[in-house]
Amino acid sequence: MKSLKRGSSGSLAAHALFLLTVVSVSTVPFQRLRAAAEVTFRSGENAVTLLELYTSEGCSSCPPAEAWLNQLRKSPQLWRSVIPLAFHVDYWNRLGWPDRFSSAEFTKRQREYAATWGGNSIYTPGFVVNGAESRGGKPTIPAPGVGPRVGALEVTVRGESVTVSFSPVSPLKGYRISLALLGTDLVSEVKRGENSGRKLTHEFVVLHFGTAPLEAGGRRSTGVFTLPPPGAERPTAIAVWVTASDSLVPIQATGGWLVGE
Repeated sequence: MKSLKRGSSGSLAAHALFLLTVVSVSTVPFQRLRAAAEVTFRSGENAVTLLELYTSEGCSSCPPAEAWLNQLRKSPQLWRSVIPLAFHVDYWNRLGWPDRFSSAEFTKRQREYAATWGGNSIYTPGFVVNGAESRGGKPTIPAPGVGPRVGALEVTVRGESVTVSFSPVSPLKGYRISLALLGTDLVSEVKRGENSGRKLTHEFVVLHFGTAPLEAGGRRSTGVFTLPPPGAERPTAIAVWVTASDSLVPIQATGGWLVGE
């Protein structure tokens, strides 16, 4: 069983990445979440859209973008053709309101994206669709089965264990798996900063995030990983995606609810 190189939101753990030692993980809270049940998430062979929003509770222009992301919770396309994630960055924290979901690692991820686009600045709200910067309004979400045929991704959660299997159409030499535990129905009463006095509701908030190599095995690449223990906020959903080992661009993604919806 492998460890995930992980970054977590600010209120849950330190911002620095560290290796999650599988033998020392406390699994009881997460097992209670699923009551020891097993759940499997599967994509089809057509690519599922990975939709990332870089946001902050300290940014006055972010709530409309989050409201748009939030409405995907009731969309029939959720988990079938789109996997939404809200990464809360930390560079707004210095202006008076420390976002409890923010992480320096999420800011670093946004900077890495900007570098691949040849940019030298980052901003919020910022949408990233399948690894590409999305400007000029809300992103377009394709219908299920419209994306290119890339191969099927299957993820099974059993307690604290996550088994991943990817069967690519065109195998590569190496892959990397990324896993995010998401929180929904999260509310913050903002007391300072640009959103002072506002009540903000968040969906698809990245509470824990980690990456690890996925062993290449010809027509099928597999791996078994250990989930981090939950923190102050209980994760309600999971998102998993696979990239080439040297790329941020997702090849395939899947995910779904860890609790009844």
